[in-house]
Amino acid sequence: YVVVDGGGRMRLDGDEIEVAQWDAIRVAPATMRAFEAGPDGLEFLAYGAPIAEQPDLEMEQGWWGKKG
Repeated sequence: YVVVDGGGRMRLDGDEIEVAQWDAIRVAPATMRAFEAGPDGLEFLAYGAPIAEQPDLEMEQGWWGKKG
């Protein structure tokens, strides 16, 4: 991911990091991730490999609010 404008926070598994314009973040495929925009919003570009025919993905509702 590359933050092109604004800033905020990114959650990677159980860790949260602050992100700002021009930050570049590499995330391993198995890492759960989410963004939260700051007061000025957050715009980012997402780059990645092609999606596999049978992606091994899992959605978890309410994940951001969980701790640990």
